Amino acid sequence: MVELLVVISIIGILATLVLANYNAARSRARDTQRKSDLKQYQTAIENYATNNNGLYFSYKSGEILSSVCGDLDITICPEDPHFDIDTGEPTYKYITPDGGADGTPSATDYVIWADMESSDNYWVYCSSGGAGESSDPHSSGNCPALD
Repeated sequence: MVELLVVISIIGILATLVLANYNAARSRARDTQRKSDLKQYQTAIENYATNNNGLYFSYKSGEILSSVCGDLDITICPEDPHFDIDTGEPTYKYITPDGGADGTPSATDYVIWADMESSDNYWVYCSSGGAGESSDPHSSGNCPALD
């Protein structure tokens, strides 16, 4: 009887450890998906600039990336893997520090970012080629300091 209780308690401890790590692993997997989605957007944005004399479409405030899929000629827009439809807050955003605010091809730089789930930071891609984590990706539209 004692051996049975020891085995059951060991199984309980192992199950607790597995479940605790499972949620963290899912969070990291969603962050990896976000990075991949942003890279796809970056490629589409660079292709757009190639077709528009090196200029990016302009938005001076944090524009939702899925709303500019038409500008990028993307048929299926990547969406956040953990998008909360109740709050309606998407995590993929785009901003330009220069140019207009109407989506016309007039900007020379851009920043795209996503809120990361496993940290309190953002994952950022810049037109300058920079990529990495930052605590403030969009205050000016210029590429922030990246970790």
